[in-house]
Amino acid sequence: MSLKQKQMALLATLGVTLVVAIPALYLYLLSKSPLSFKEMDFDNNGIVTFSELIYANSYCVRAIPKDQVICKE
Repeated sequence: MSLKQKQMALLATLGVTLVVAIPALYLYLLSKSPLSFKEMDFDNNGIVTFSELIYANSYCVRAIPKDQVICKE
């Protein structure tokens, strides 16, 4: 295998890894967020962007009973 073929194989491998890793990271963060999908959509455009998802994962949520209703804080 020539050097050029090795470089192309490496680039192809990195490209495929990125195509798989980024959506996998997005789905992982989506599943681990303490907020619902609607709550994570801070600008109410119907899409949770990667930056909104990262910001939402930094939240800590706790349940607080108030007047016989459980609220999130």
